[in-house]
Parts: sequence; C-alpha cells; structure tokens
Amino acid sequence: EGGGGGGETRYSPGIEVEINDHRFRCDSILGRGSYSEVWRADVLAGAPTDGVSEVALKEVRCGSQAELQQAIFEVQVLLALERSTPSDPQDAAGAAQAQTELRVPRCISYKVEPCAGGAGWKVRTAMTVVPGESLDLFIRRPLPPSWSRTRAIRHGCGLATKLIRDMAPMLRLLSPIAWHRDVNSHNILIDDPDALLGSPSSPTASSTASHAAGERPGGAQAAPAASAGGVGPEESRATFWLIDFGLAVDSQSWVTERGKWRTEYIGGDSRYWPPSSWIMHLFGPEGFAGREDLCEQYQRRLDIHGLGITAFELLCTVALAA
Repeated sequence: EGGGGGGETRYSPGIEVEINDHRFRCDSILGRGSYSEVWRADVLAGAPTDGVSEVALKEVRCGSQAELQQAIFEVQVLLALERSTPSDPQDAAGAAQAQTELRVPRCISYKVEPCAGGAGWKVRTAMTVVPGESLDLFIRRPLPPSWSRTRAIRHGCGLATKLIRDMAPMLRLLSPIAWHRDVNSHNILIDDPDALLGSPSSPTASSTASHAAGERPGGAQAAPAASAGGVGPEESRATFWLIDFGLAVDSQSWVTERGKWRTEYIGGDSRYWPPSSWIMHLFGPEGFAGREDLCEQYQRRLDIHGLGITAFELLCTVALAA
C-alpha cells in the first residue's frame, strides 16, 4: 500500500508497506497471536538500519484508547531497553556485555495510523528478526534414539542453565522499565548454531516457525563433558531470546501501594502463573490480606517465576525424553 493512513490492506506475500521513512516488502509469516500477526519482510528503502536487510513487521489493531496505549507501550519498552545499554565506544567490555544481555528484538521504526471509517487504530512496528525458533517447539522434538538417559539429563540441565544465564540479565535490564508478564516457552526463542535439532549442515533458523520439520541427528554420540559452570560445549553455544511484550506493564506504576496491579487484567499463560496470580484471579486484591509475601510476588516476581517454570519445563521435557 502507499503512504496513506487509511489503507486497510493487511500483510500478505508481496505487499509493500511504508513505515515512516522505511519501505518494506512482505515475504512470509513468522508468527500469529491473539492480537496480531508478525511477518518477515525485506528492507527496500529508508534510513540506515545498521546492515539489516530483513525485518519482522508486526501490526496490532486497537479498538480502544486502552488497547492503543498498550500497543504503543510495547514499542516504548523495546526502545527503552536499547537506550539502557552502554553506547560509549571506549567501553568495549561494557558494550560487549550489554550486547550479550540485550536478547530482544530491536525496534527499527513504528507508526500509528487510523483504521478506515474511524474504527480504531493500527500500530505497525518494524523490528529486527530474532534468530531461532520457539522453545515450546524445540522441547517437543524426540531425542536421538541412541542417546542414553545420562546424556539426556545432562543435555537438559545444560540447556536449562544456559536459559537462565541468558534470560536473567535480560530481566534485570527490563525490571526498572516494565514487567513482561508472559515469560514462557512460547515467548522465548532458542537459537541453536550447532543444529542439534536438525542436520549438522542445516543453517540456523530465523523465525518462530523454522525447524518445524527438523529432526535431531541420529547415530551414537558420547556425552560431552560439562564445563566448570555446568554447561556442556554444545549447550553453551545455544542462545535464548525474549519476544512479545504485548502484555508488558510499567513496573514503576505497577508496584505502588495503590498501583495498577490492583486493577489491570491478569496476563499471561496460566500454566506459568505463580500462586499469587491464582489468588488475584479468584479473589482479587482482597485475597492478599495477611499474605504480604504473595502480594510481593504478584507485584515484582511474575517474570522470575515464569522463567523458573520455563527452565524446569525445558529440563524435565528434554531429560525425561529418554
């Protein structure tokens, strides 16, 4: 579509989309959720994007001011995370550390447009394509038949450890800005450069749907020795990324005594809820009377609990597969 704000053309292969100074051509769908779709697209023109040749395009349709504010906040979180990392070229060590910790998409550009007929708004965002595939797809693949129980357990422990090492610094960077509220295996991607889940020669995937038909390599393999930190050489080369901040909330206004935690809709996948989320769901804020520790959990530790359950899920699913 052209640059007009009222066009209602939805993303599809070959469609060209303008977002501010950038122009993109849609290629294929990366993922679909309850409120939006994400498409892979080629960069055709626009301001320099640090060598980025393809992006992830996300469109969120908003029927109310509250939905519009939430969609814009998702973009603001990504921009704030990028600003929170050191940019001083003299601080090479700090910059390298920040790059390791900032495992989220980077916002290239975004635009808010009215829908045709005044039926709400659409928020279009161009982001970097995060490498890897959804962790919930990864953990449902069978292990090689030749793997022993010991190797499967070691593999699961190594991957769970690496997940926490990658995501914990990310959550630390995020906490002064927002709570994600939906940390789970669907919103964490794993990038496996050694193709542990595919043929040894297959390239690394770059979407949530990649490797969907992949198989783990067969053949007898000796269990790799674990490093001093408890992560083997294969698992240490895997990286984990956090995506989809659509349910994120401002952490500063959330945690006050009369904060938004009392009134905001409970978000996230209930399979990853801590006990405090169930109390809030069943009884509301009054359910925390005399339960200050659980109230604190609901206000400040939803993401930590989600990460812990995801790590436990990864450990058990991989380890018990043998």
